[in-house]
Amino acid sequence: MFQTLKTSNWPGNGRLFEGVITIALLCITASITAFAAPHSGSFDCENATDVPEAECDALVDLYEATNTNGWTLRQNWLESNEVCTWQNVSCEGGHVTALFLYENNLYGQIPASIGDLTFLEKLYMPQNQLSGSIPKELSELPNLEELALFDNQLSGILPRF
Repeated sequence: MFQTLKTSNWPGNGRLFEGVITIALLCITASITAFAAPHSGSFDCENATDVPEAECDALVDLYEATNTNGWTLRQNWLESNEVCTWQNVSCEGGHVTALFLYENNLYGQIPASIGDLTFLEKLYMPQNQLSGSIPKELSELPNLEELALFDNQLSGILPRF
């Protein structure tokens, strides 16, 4: 995994430089490993205990499509089988009813599977770095009453309610 660098042309003690480079590479590798998404692709919504699997899958899709571990507030996301304990997720009657993800360092596109949150009443995702088209699936959410997407780089027509 590591490439040995020739240090014979370096002034002074080449071995010292070689050791420093090796330590630096090990530190960089450890840092990259520490920040890698621990659950990407491995969270199983079949084990969700408090919401339907389709709603859990939609939240996982949103998380994975919008910068995963870069989120500012993400406590319990993909760590707990109790989806309603995930930070900024609100539930009622066994369904996801609100997402409060404003100023949360979201990057990327809103996935179409957001349409699987059929009990969603409130969706707040302003002041992030979301891009791409506003998914038409938002207009198909029968219970959506409040939508905030301002201060993003989204394009397209806002859904009609």
